[in-house]
Amino acid sequence: MQFAGGKLYHAHWVDNIQQINPVTGAVLATFDQPQVVGMALVGGTIWITHWANQQVGIWDPNTNIFTPVFNTPQLAGALAYDPSAGILWVGQLGGQILPYDLLGNLLGPGFNPIAALNLGVNIDTVDGLTFLGEGTQSVPEPESLALIGLGLVGLIGFRRRSVAT
Repeated sequence: MQFAGGKLYHAHWVDNIQQINPVTGAVLATFDQPQVVGMALVGGTIWITHWANQQVGIWDPNTNIFTPVFNTPQLAGALAYDPSAGILWVGQLGGQILPYDLLGNLLGPGFNPIAALNLGVNIDTVDGLTFLGEGTQSVPEPESLALIGLGLVGLIGFRRRSVAT
């Protein structure tokens, strides 16, 4: 679901995109756009993914025209945009999430939120996603509490000395 131009857009991957009034929830329009999975707002432009066509591109809700910008190596799924880095994150069949610039140049190996889960190992998560090649740095709970306790004891001691002088 994407908010743009004061309206919500919801992709029903099988057959359409609905334009929804965000206040009332009423469907304002239905656009024939099959197999759309991901949506992201880039500036004032809506970008979408076409699953089976393995395409990422620009969709104009005023004309219902999809303009493909680039193709992906696998079926194109989820879509997110990082405006500070200018990166489109594109989900692929199998769980891989790849970074692209707006011209469709692949920027790196990406990450896979599913791979580590399938192996049953600990993972480094960011909103439930796993970066490849990174592991977890666990801090056992008793040690965390002990560190917090020592910090508080030190703070109380410092405070008492400050008040006494």
